[in-house]
Amino acid sequence: MIKKIDILYHEKCSHYPQAIARIKEVLSEEGIEAEINEIQITSKEEAQKYDFLGSPTIRIDGEDLESEEERQAGHTYAHDSCRIYNYKGQLYMIPHKEAIRLALRKRK
Repeated sequence: MIKKIDILYHEKCSHYPQAIARIKEVLSEEGIEAEINEIQITSKEEAQKYDFLGSPTIRIDGEDLESEEERQAGHTYAHDSCRIYNYKGQLYMIPHKEAIRLALRKRK
């Protein structure tokens, strides 16, 4: 089954290309096929429309990569800010490989 992965970003944050590379790496390691969609957020209106949580926001089959608790611990809500990811109490500018792997497995 092919997964759909949406990566929402804004151009002021330079971390999204690294996030895409990391996601592709984990997909390859796991042998998972995915359609990756890059969605640029350019305004507050688009941020609200897409429920944008900061750049990059990553959704797998429509669900955010992080749980609600992780999201509250790590990111900001501004439409033009970089998102911070929380993994096991540590903060990262792009998702940790194991966080991506767990999110993919959870949505099989």
